[in-house]
Amino acid sequence: MVGTRAPWERSHRTILSQTRTHGDWQPPRAWWMFCIRHIGSNFLRAFKVPHLQKLDVNIGYSRTVEEYNINYKRLEEREEAYARWCDAIGLKH
Repeated sequence: MVGTRAPWERSHRTILSQTRTHGDWQPPRAWWMFCIRHIGSNFLRAFKVPHLQKLDVNIGYSRTVEEYNINYKRLEEREEAYARWCDAIGLKH
């Protein structure tokens, strides 16, 4: 259909419009949120370990602190560099 955009195009356009609000989308009014699919994709690009990409994504989808800690510990047990990469995500902004 003419004029129809894919959902990802709409969401990226929305993200761009929010960055042009002169600080209205900055703490304390708003906090950073990350797309877990993008994090998983970047993890795979950085480490080339597809079997751990799922674990990385599961960390992002954790519903409780306990579940998060269990998944994070599993990732850290594989190699500490994986966990440090996840820790640094919020620091890059």
